[in-house]
Amino acid sequence: MKLNIIIPFRPTKSGVKNDQLPVLQGSDYLWRLARNHSDFDVNNWKSDNVPFKTFLENCIKAIRKNSVYHHNIIIASEPDVFFNEKFKQEINDKYDVNFFASPTQRTPKYEYRNLTICSTMKEAMDTVPDEEMICYAYNADLICGKHWDKYIKEAYDTSKDSVVYVPIWIEPRTNVFIHASQMLLSKEYEMHQIKDPLTAENIWGPWQKRVCHSLTMKYPVDRDYMIEKDLDDWSTVCNSANKTNLVEPCGKRHWGYYCCMIAKNKLFKKASDTLLVPGAPDVLFDNNLKTDKIIVVKSHVFHLHNKIRLDDIEVKHES
Repeated sequence: MKLNIIIPFRPTKSGVKNDQLPVLQGSDYLWRLARNHSDFDVNNWKSDNVPFKTFLENCIKAIRKNSVYHHNIIIASEPDVFFNEKFKQEINDKYDVNFFASPTQRTPKYEYRNLTICSTMKEAMDTVPDEEMICYAYNADLICGKHWDKYIKEAYDTSKDSVVYVPIWIEPRTNVFIHASQMLLSKEYEMHQIKDPLTAENIWGPWQKRVCHSLTMKYPVDRDYMIEKDLDDWSTVCNSANKTNLVEPCGKRHWGYYCCMIAKNKLFKKASDTLLVPGAPDVLFDNNLKTDKIIVVKSHVFHLHNKIRLDDIEVKHES
């Protein structure tokens, strides 16, 4: 099974998220706001934007090494996102990816930023043949678990073309319901961490109530980052429950998020015009697919906000 994985990418960070200016990637591969498309406003971005170099690289690296199949990776960016050409070449040489830059300039108003992102993904989807498989809105800060696509294929082989498939979305949480983006890792925050042991019963029981459209996992307390073994161990325990795949209608989003939806492109195209509607086009897109969504419970994507150190272990690949 070969997927066309569409990764929408626009660097956003506190202090620049609401700015209407283009963003440019410099020769140091850091992202900065641009004035008149040429000079760099370095002061608006501190050195902590360094993760945005590894942000996208980690995402792509995980897809390449943790996928059984070789997928077509499409980085879809808005027309005012300017990658450094050397960076693009290096990433392509290393991981075999395609960069798609939207040719369409739209309203610069921040309240329509989501519309710009969604319309860019629609344009990227329009370049893919109807009969090919799309993985829609694979966020650039996701890390896929090992063999994630194998489980999608197994579900697809026993079902049909007229439904949508999604992996389970996993977001870490603390005992005080702080979102993962708060990065409450290390001994300093031990008092805030979930104390319950990692068991399948906790994952599918009380822990699940802490999140919507996903499952959750604990933070480590002995370091301020996660390692891939944390994800592997979580998946092993989660899958030991031997849960069957879940089914819900598109638009419900109790278990299946509207990101990382997988289907034949011809199915997505039936609802893709909603991606051009101001407001919440991504939600409208999910709502208007008008079919079932199969949540593949052994296929895992982790939303870790870049606090991850990947290993170099590759799964066995198939053509």
